Amino acid sequence: MAESAAELDDKLELQAARIQHLERDYEQVLEDYTAVQERVKQLEERLESSQTCSTPAAESDKPERRLPSQAAPPGQWEQVVSRVSRLTDGKMQDQDLADQEARKKKEVNAVLRDLVQEEDETPASLKEKVDALLAEKLETTVACVSAKRLQKGRNDAAQGIVIVQFEKKQHKITVFKARGKLAGTTIGLDDDLTILQQQRKNAAWPAFKDFRSRGIKIQWRAEKLFVKEGEHFVEHKMLNL
Repeated sequence: MAESAAELDDKLELQAARIQHLERDYEQVLEDYTAVQERVKQLEERLESSQTCSTPAAESDKPERRLPSQAAPPGQWEQVVSRVSRLTDGKMQDQDLADQEARKKKEVNAVLRDLVQEEDETPASLKEKVDALLAEKLETTVACVSAKRLQKGRNDAAQGIVIVQFEKKQHKITVFKARGKLAGTTIGLDDDLTILQQQRKNAAWPAFKDFRSRGIKIQWRAEKLFVKEGEHFVEHKMLNL
């Protein structure tokens, strides 16, 4: 039995919370890893300094002196660094897996931006308004399964954002092919991105503004930025994404 829109919304909210939790864990692991690297560096410097200050004659006369107890053997620190690295990789894998699951749930969704909210708007009237937009403005035969306006938050602009769910991915593709007909309006139509996708899109935003300022044709495909080269659009590769 197909899940209701409310059930899907609840699952998406839980998924978003899970991703945020993983991100916080990942940031903490990176901090711990950086601290371990710094500690290893300090110990190496102390060891090098102690070796430099001692003279060969003194070394032959004096009994062997052990390093301070806090200076762990290099092999032990290598084990710590290796363990932290494995933990970091594991967190990243968990984050990627959670993102993939969220993408599957969002692949039939779209985001309508700057869709004015009526004073007496209801869930039913909002769906009718979206269906009318799809039929009259975009000239498609597609009707949405549900339309949900984001809850009011600190940013009043969020009131113009509506999450639209379609029955099939093909219906969404049909609508997106017609979104050029929204030109001349303030309404925007975008993919419903996961948290990780949105982060990657935000990272590519400076490049987007740079290309646009130079009059270069560009377009978004989900979180990926494509640039017109000759007759085709080519993905703009970002480093560390």
